[in-house]
Parts: sequence; structure tokens; C-alpha cells
Amino acid sequence: MNFSAVVAAVGRHLKDDATVTTDAGNFSSFVQRYLQIKPGQMYLNSVIGAMGAGMPMAVAASLRRPGTQVVGFAGDGGALMTGNELATARQYGVNPVFIVSDNGCYGTITQHHDMRYPGRPYQAATQLTNPDFALWANAFGTKGMTIGQESEVDDTIAEALSASDQPVVVHVHSSLEQISAWRRRSGS
Repeated sequence: MNFSAVVAAVGRHLKDDATVTTDAGNFSSFVQRYLQIKPGQMYLNSVIGAMGAGMPMAVAASLRRPGTQVVGFAGDGGALMTGNELATARQYGVNPVFIVSDNGCYGTITQHHDMRYPGRPYQAATQLTNPDFALWANAFGTKGMTIGQESEVDDTIAEALSASDQPVVVHVHSSLEQISAWRRRSGS
């Protein structure tokens, strides 16, 4: 599934006071291209390319701006690095919504290998063995939801962004073929 559909749906449900965070990774190109941040909203991202900041930033934004809508975007690699911040959100009673783009690999590294070393094997170094992120969310006492196809996007995102009594994790099965907002993989 093309992650742009999820980002567009999030954009339709952002409140005027929303804070959006993104981790580093190719998935964030969809947020940067398709999400319009309006006056009164805030956007925080990882500008130096280090993975893992998206989820902690969303928890921090929830603590700093209590009672406002916070949506954090992370790739599957970043979620695996710092997703334990769900425990911090629960501990302090804040309720960000996390959108996890799961394409089963470190997307940026995969894209660079595809472009620079076509035909050279690298998959063993970039593939991820991911949990079911919705079940994983439930283990923290948060709400877990899954989007596996485009027909599920609008209803799932509307439900996730209307929740305010607990953190929510939306596990999105994203396309590896549409590797970024600007590039499809060719010959992979």
C-alpha cells in the first residue's frame, strides 16, 4: 500500500492545535510531501538523519502540550529502536497517536543500495523481522490498529485520531516498491 494515502487521511483529521512528529527514514518523505501544516500546528522532525527520535518526540510533545492532538510517524526500524516510549506515555497519562510505516526493511539504506549497487546482494543487511505492531501496542496497554489495504485507511485513521483516552498505534503495511514519495524501486 502506498503510504501517501495514510498521510493524506491524517491531514484530513488534524486539529488546529496538532503537533506532528516524524522519525528519520524514507517514510517521512510522504509526510513532508503530502501533509500540510497550518498556522497553529507544529511539526517536529529529525533533521540530522538519526533514527529513533519520532516516538520520543511525540511523547515529549504530549507532555509539553497537554490536551492537544499529537501524531507521531515512525518507520518500522525507528519503532523497533524507541517504541518502548509507549511505556513512558502510559506512565505519564499522555495519549499520542503513532503511525508506524512497516515495509519490512530499512528503506533509506535499501534505496541507496538499489541506486548505487544495482544487482549486488544486500537484503540480509536491510530486512527487518517485525512484530505485529498492533499486538505489540496492546502489550503496552495501548490501542493497536492495523491498515493492510487502502480501503481501510479512512475509517482506521478517523478512529485512531478521535481516540483521546489512551495512546494509539496504527500499524500500516506499506509498500516497499513505492520506496519514497518521489521514487519507485525498479528492477528489484
